[in-house]
This record gives sequence, C-alpha cells and structure tokens, in this order.
Amino acid sequence: MEPEKTPTPTEQPHLLTVLQSLNTHIERQNSLKFAFVRGMVYGLGTVVGATVLVALLGSAIISILNSFTDTPLGETSFDTVLKP
Repeated sequence: MEPEKTPTPTEQPHLLTVLQSLNTHIERQNSLKFAFVRGMVYGLGTVVGATVLVALLGSAIISILNSFTDTPLGETSFDTVLKP
C-alpha cells in the first residue's frame, strides 16, 4: 500500500475549487426544488411510457384477433353501441 501524498502548494487551490464545486452539486441535488422537478419528470415519463405501451399492446392484440375473424372487431362493436 502506497503512503498518502500531501498536496503541494500549487495543487491546493485546484483542490479547493473542486471541493467547492462538489459541495455546490451536493447542495443542489439535496434541495427540495430539485427533488420536486425530478419527481415530476419521472412521473410524466412513467405516464407517457405506460400510455404508449398500452396503445402498442392493444393494437397488436386487435390485429391478431382480426386475423382470425372475417369481420373486423372495430366495425360491428361500434355500430351496435351507436345505434338507438
């Protein structure tokens, strides 16, 4: 195991700026505003993803079911509901 080397006087200002930058990033990530925005983006992405997934699966299931019948599922089901 190598012994720890102490920073030279020319490296100290650079280390201080790096530590200050890290401190700024940590404070920003721990803020309530950042957590709120991150939660909103996560929630919106979940809703959009679930909607796209349901639409794709639904259209695939309807396409598969339509291949087994002579009349498409969409035509007769909507006509019977809309007729008085």
